[in-house]
Amino acid sequence: MARTIKQRDINLLTALDRSRKKTGTNIGTKIAVILSLLVVVCALAAVGVYYYLQIAELSSQRDDAFLYINDATTQQKLRDADIASADATEMELLANAIKDTIPFLDTYPKLTGDTYKDLYTLAGTTVKITNIGYDWNTGVLTFDGRCTTATRVPIFIATLRMSKQFKDVTYQGYEGKDEVTEGKLIENEDGSTTQTYITTRYYDFRVLCLMFAPGETPGETTGSAITQ
Repeated sequence: MARTIKQRDINLLTALDRSRKKTGTNIGTKIAVILSLLVVVCALAAVGVYYYLQIAELSSQRDDAFLYINDATTQQKLRDADIASADATEMELLANAIKDTIPFLDTYPKLTGDTYKDLYTLAGTTVKITNIGYDWNTGVLTFDGRCTTATRVPIFIATLRMSKQFKDVTYQGYEGKDEVTEGKLIENEDGSTTQTYITTRYYDFRVLCLMFAPGETPGETTGSAITQ
């Protein structure tokens, strides 16, 4: 009987030892699981913090961009940029228009410095030429003239026509005008002074001269081809 009880005690000790080992294994497993969970939680927390900081940085940059765009100086720069862009576009269109026009310029009558020189040479000292204008589309040179002698006007017109410098010369008469200017200041015997005046009569007229187009040969003019 005693032998049997002893054997059972030995069996209890073995079972207790096994129970302790099994319990220790379970605790270790639980600790490992807990540590793993902690690592995962920390990793997720780190990722969350990272993205939070990124979002905060982007939000700050967005606010700075909003303030910059709405700043008065920036708005003025944007307006200036729009104006500059519009000017650049307009300049480009103008450049293209000029480029397209260049081939046609050779078909227009030529006006050079020699034309003005010849005109003043023909006028001489008795005809004063003013208000010279030129229409590139029609090739008509326009100017006003003034003489102090009425007979000098038709002589000058005839000189222009006979010069063969112009294809056509149109003249529609002159207009006489009196201009009064101050003369000498005369001192009287009583010490006072008298202002004298000089009246000069001028004869004003306008002339339209049609230039020769490239390739045309200068010839005798008729004075009637220009449309008013």
